[in-house]
Amino acid sequence: MNIRIVTPPVIEPVTLDYVKKHSRIKYDIEDAILALWIRSAREQAENIMGQSLITQTWEVSYDIGVEDYPYMPIPLPRSPVQIVSSIKTYDTLGTESSLLLTDFDIDTHSIPARIDLGYCKSWPTTTLRSTRSIVINYICGYGNTTESIPADIRDAILLYCTHRNENRADESGMCAGFMNLLFRKRLYVR
Repeated sequence: MNIRIVTPPVIEPVTLDYVKKHSRIKYDIEDAILALWIRSAREQAENIMGQSLITQTWEVSYDIGVEDYPYMPIPLPRSPVQIVSSIKTYDTLGTESSLLLTDFDIDTHSIPARIDLGYCKSWPTTTLRSTRSIVINYICGYGNTTESIPADIRDAILLYCTHRNENRADESGMCAGFMNLLFRKRLYVR
């Protein structure tokens, strides 16, 4: 399984002004480094939890042997999934085939979300190439606003930014409060 971001989020889960208020910073000279810490905190939180916070598009691809088909259901490694955009297969010549989403049971309510073949449906009979043979694009995240992010995750990001500001020589970059708030929301994908 390989995963990559196609469309990154357009905003961050907390605003620069909110971090400055939380950290009691009254000047603008370090806005650029604070913005960097906000992004770093979001990326680390997303990686720790296996979740996307703000709406973004991801692509997951599976390598299938020439005679194998994927084990079902197929897990989607980022949650919460809003919608599956496309499911494509590639044959041994590299020819792309877009599959009908209606041929699949797409369970976006489970964590992780998963895709299974619909009743009496089957995979294409063509021989799939061995790498990137199935490619799934999907949109995930809690929403498009900072308010759509759960409060404890926003709180963890604020703690991270405040910790970085107050402990600039600390090379670990993470505080215990940040980790504690995020670990209980961690997503496990097999």
